[in-house]
Amino acid sequence: MTKRFSLTVLLITLIITLFGVDANYLISVDVANACNRTILREFDLQIYHISGDNLIAGISDLNKISRSDVSWKLIDENPWSDKYYIISDKKGKKIELDATLGKEIYRDENIMIIKTTELSVEQITIIPYSITEMFPIPINYRYERVYPSLRTEIQTERTVVNDLLTEINPDSLGYFIQSLEDFGTRYCFAANRDQVANWIKNEFIRFGYTDVVIDSFYQNNVWHKNVVATIEGTLNPEQIVIIGGHHDAITYTNPYVNAPGADDNASGSGAALEIARALKAINYQPETTIRFITFAAEEVGLWGSHHYAQAAFDQGMNIKIMLNNDMIAHTTYPPDNWSIVIYEYSGFENEANFSRQVLQQFTNLTPVTGYNSPSSDSYPFWTRGFPPIFFIETDFNPYYHTVNDLFIHLNMDYAIETVKATAAIAVLINSVPDIPEDFLARDAGNGSELILEWSPVESTVIDYYQIGVGLSTGSYTSFYETEDTSLTLSGLTEGVTYYVGLSAVGASGYASAMVETTGTPRSVPLAPVGLFDMPLSDRIILNWSPNMEADLAGYRLYRSEQEGELGVQINQELLTENSYIDIDVEAGIYYYYTLKAVDETNNESEPSEQVRSRIVTMDQGVLIVADTPDGNGSFQNPTLASVTSFYNQILTGYYPDIYPLWSEYRVKLADLGAYSTIVWHKNNVAVSTYDDEIINVIKQFLDLGGNILFSTYFPGNLFGNSNVYPNNFSQGNFIFDYLKINQVNMISSARFKSANSTVSNYPELIIDEDKAPAGFNYHIFNVESITPANQGTEIYSYHSDFPDGSPEASMNGLPVGIEYIGNDYKVITLSFPLYYIDQQDARDFISYVMNEKFFEPVSVEDDVVIPITDKEFYLYGNYPNPFNPETVIKFYLQRESIVTLAVYNLKGQRVRVLIDDKVGVGEHLAVWNGKDDHNREVASGIYFYQLTTEFGQDIKKMLLMK
Repeated sequence: MTKRFSLTVLLITLIITLFGVDANYLISVDVANACNRTILREFDLQIYHISGDNLIAGISDLNKISRSDVSWKLIDENPWSDKYYIISDKKGKKIELDATLGKEIYRDENIMIIKTTELSVEQITIIPYSITEMFPIPINYRYERVYPSLRTEIQTERTVVNDLLTEINPDSLGYFIQSLEDFGTRYCFAANRDQVANWIKNEFIRFGYTDVVIDSFYQNNVWHKNVVATIEGTLNPEQIVIIGGHHDAITYTNPYVNAPGADDNASGSGAALEIARALKAINYQPETTIRFITFAAEEVGLWGSHHYAQAAFDQGMNIKIMLNNDMIAHTTYPPDNWSIVIYEYSGFENEANFSRQVLQQFTNLTPVTGYNSPSSDSYPFWTRGFPPIFFIETDFNPYYHTVNDLFIHLNMDYAIETVKATAAIAVLINSVPDIPEDFLARDAGNGSELILEWSPVESTVIDYYQIGVGLSTGSYTSFYETEDTSLTLSGLTEGVTYYVGLSAVGASGYASAMVETTGTPRSVPLAPVGLFDMPLSDRIILNWSPNMEADLAGYRLYRSEQEGELGVQINQELLTENSYIDIDVEAGIYYYYTLKAVDETNNESEPSEQVRSRIVTMDQGVLIVADTPDGNGSFQNPTLASVTSFYNQILTGYYPDIYPLWSEYRVKLADLGAYSTIVWHKNNVAVSTYDDEIINVIKQFLDLGGNILFSTYFPGNLFGNSNVYPNNFSQGNFIFDYLKINQVNMISSARFKSANSTVSNYPELIIDEDKAPAGFNYHIFNVESITPANQGTEIYSYHSDFPDGSPEASMNGLPVGIEYIGNDYKVITLSFPLYYIDQQDARDFISYVMNEKFFEPVSVEDDVVIPITDKEFYLYGNYPNPFNPETVIKFYLQRESIVTLAVYNLKGQRVRVLIDDKVGVGEHLAVWNGKDDHNREVASGIYFYQLTTEFGQDIKKMLLMK
């Protein structure tokens, strides 16, 4: 069975190019208790593997799933930075693996996933488990529940396939298996690998096949050979059925010499040969093209099947089904107790349902269902979107991967049953209808009816559609048939949830599996969901998810300036779209929006969840984002009152507002965007990480040209999701791209007494001894060092009063403060809380940052705003920003100067000159109307405005949004 899979760098690059990797995290999602699995669609998951009830998935934003009731766990916060290997055991034993082979990141009762560098063939050969690499290729996942068809008997006469099944016989199968065993070894690196492939090729030719090719591929410095034989279909030649099995074998001792592999997997390759022989013996012409493939190098990583499946994907092959036989010839049970495991794969339940029907009707095997096996040649086809079925014996061969895997331990009468089932599926599969898509149950709105709708099935001729209705999933008590693609269910009970299954029945009598949805009849619409805001400089855009009631008339939108109150309706006519633009808004005011759905008889739903919003003006001064919850007053756990008092004191004159992140747990652009400067603090030692929602809001604020001062414990964890030391960051990570931090480090024994300035004018910051433990000589600890990346500048270094060379002084001289004072935005990060700094030192620091770095004006009694700066000119932030259609740009001169004020685009090309003249002392302004020097309107986007004087120049960023 499978051991490992390692494609070339070229193929990896191709896969990533084709499918993309847009996932910041790798998670596992438990869907066992998810009553409504369709909610998972909202999380934009990229699913890479499914094990039992667990999805292994990539996700770009943890915010939505974190606030949902879905059970999930974080597996890896840095996905695809190394290789992932899925490890499984066919015998169902617990996996015990040498930890040196890789880091275990996930385990359940079916599989284990490790993260490591590429494993060598030598390492894989000695591991007694199946191993295959997991790639960043999203697989099919059907969010709706699927159940077997209501019709368990295939509606066709046995004579359709009787001649073919009669021709298939155990003696012929035994000849192929024994002949393959007689090679002594079929290890893919053994010297006779070409001899094995050529023998198989010649057998196909002996049967009368003219289209037989050797499909070679190069892997680990060796050419390996798949063998492919094709018989073209008569009616649907473009559709391909693949019958496959791998012809290589392996043992854990010396596979170069002795790897007989009678069951594993001469039985699978023998099945392909026997079906091919039988088709030619009766001169059977299938409707669909049938392709027989024996795969090479399966035992060292599914190399042959990965190679072929990728080529099939690249060429756009129409593969109807891939039938994979792998170990089908061992049993110790009598015929009355014969069974076979049929592995179905998520997204292709229809094919599995049909295959079980074939087994039950044409063989004496009892099907036992398994799911999504990564351990054989069917897996690569699944990951590339092709429907596979995988057969394997239930009475597992005790001689697996040993020199005793011999023909004498096999039962050909048992094996031939699976061979017959494979042949029957291959010739009948083209007549099976696809599962109907887009199945919805819409509430009619009268409390007693549901309207069912779906898209027509066009792959086969459909006789009718069958519907089952019940009160629990998969259990139906009422049944309906229709030739249409809609049906109204009447006489239902209001408020009761109904489970509805739908299948398509073909003209030849075959039925698809049933796809299930739910519906609840109500006389009043459901409350709208998904209401969210997009604040701009002069308006607030609101969007929401559409209600699905059939009698929906529209929506009423309410607005209040008091949280929790419904307020007044702001739309005169019912809203029939799923969005609204509120332009009747004022700067600095929070608005609270609530939505209700209305049906055609004027029934109004319960209100939606209320949404708070405010326009983005960046003119309200300073906001404190307080992420320090109320503590007990002990060291590193200060009270809320003491923290609030401290920050109000050091920000005297700025009259800051406060946003309590510690109690809200989330923040929006509407909360930050009214302010020009943010002071963000976290003064307790509790470790946490900000989710993508918070990080994205910070990005948006900085992208608009805002100023932020961060003063926190553990910035590496808060902003970079890192709790290991040292840890480096790279491009694409917020902490690197925006905070300009390249590395964080911390030594637990180190003690922090002061932050020493490493550039001029920043004041020294010394710990307030009233807030530090005497037992630590009035030092604090848990202070990270933060190393600046390109464009970042170190402004403070770590200092301890303990003697040099002592553990307490081990971080002396390491950076603990970084600034980025750019033309696009300004951010300063301290890796220690200002709260523990002497209050006068902290006040001096705030004064310097506000005046000289952020140019944040101090508010005075007469409401006149003056820049506190020693510079001879000052360029204000434009207002409004973002803007449409115009914005005001102000600047201040200490003395007369020739001035140029111009607008530039992102390419640095000048768009418009607003002022080019001698200007006197005082405050001046210019208005830009979003047009260039030729009076043409420019496109939405980011622009820069630059003020050039005789004393210097400054540049700021603005956003035009149309």
